[in-house]
Amino acid sequence: MDTLLSVIIPTYNDADKIIRCLDSVLNQANRDYYEVIVVNDGSTDETADILKKYKGDILVLNQKNGGVSSARNNGIAHARGRYLWFVDADDSISSNSIDPGLISVLKKNYDMILFGFKKVVGHQSSIVKNNSNMVLFGDDVRSNFVSIFTTNTLNNPWNKMYRKDLIVKNKIKFNDFAVGEDAMFNYEVAPKIKSLCILNTVKYTYYI
Repeated sequence: MDTLLSVIIPTYNDADKIIRCLDSVLNQANRDYYEVIVVNDGSTDETADILKKYKGDILVLNQKNGGVSSARNNGIAHARGRYLWFVDADDSISSNSIDPGLISVLKKNYDMILFGFKKVVGHQSSIVKNNSNMVLFGDDVRSNFVSIFTTNTLNNPWNKMYRKDLIVKNKIKFNDFAVGEDAMFNYEVAPKIKSLCILNTVKYTYYI
């Protein structure tokens, strides 16, 4: 079966959080359509031992500590999916994130898929998402760009799925900035987008 999505999870010393993340990603109904790549960025805690318990369910890439950008780029290089989804090891995804509706969208070859997320701060949570589903092409992507990303935030990579061909053909990579590498990646991707699918469903939980 065609691998439609590569979920790329960089991790560094996340032994206290990685289980929550991995279980949320692996406990999806459409397991045949996606792969899970975990890039262990030189962890010195029990992260590596935890990852061994998921043998057969995930691809583990072990590397010397090089930072989150290096880890994500390593994941991109090994990804087989049509789309890339960057998930942080201290976050999680919703129980029905990879549902039949998303599978249908992944088969349509949009440049980017944008979706909602839940932001959790302590015991408080809030939802960030667009009001409705929509698909934009060409000039419509540009003319609606500010309003779309004012609502959904442009900088973060985890509330988006990127068509891998777009990233690879344009040689876009995460840089090694100490701060702002996510934003710079999206700033390079944004001008290349000719088709954008917006989903008003919440697929990600961001823990602050």
